[in-house]
Amino acid sequence: MVTGLRFPLAAAAALMLCGCALSASQEPVGASARPGLDVDAIQVTENGAASPDVDPAECRAFVLDEGMVRAALEEGESIGRDDYLHRLPWSPCLVRGRLVLTDGRQGTWTVRQYGTGSVLFDDGAEWFFWCRTCTSSPFVAVE
Repeated sequence: MVTGLRFPLAAAAALMLCGCALSASQEPVGASARPGLDVDAIQVTENGAASPDVDPAECRAFVLDEGMVRAALEEGESIGRDDYLHRLPWSPCLVRGRLVLTDGRQGTWTVRQYGTGSVLFDDGAEWFFWCRTCTSSPFVAVE
């Protein structure tokens, strides 16, 4: 009798896992799927940079030091790519650089003036984030 229940139980478990995976991908903007990054080393390579088609003079005041970048990356909440690209405000001003995580992974990070950003890891993986606590100057609070 118990052996006859294996398939229905396995199917039910698979459906539950699929449901959990679907609900996790549909979290609201800013919902944290994991904590911020565990950063070992940071290097700033561009400060006060502007996106293409934006007057660079508009962004010269957006300057972050390594400590501010570290805080944004470590306090940032993981967000989906769609939220990053389509639901949160876009800022033309950015700071960019390189990082090494404590687990040895390396990549190029970008932090934008509204406290959003991304990391493109050297292995091709991406991580998008929103730092809700990044609201004091030179950041601009998202309302």
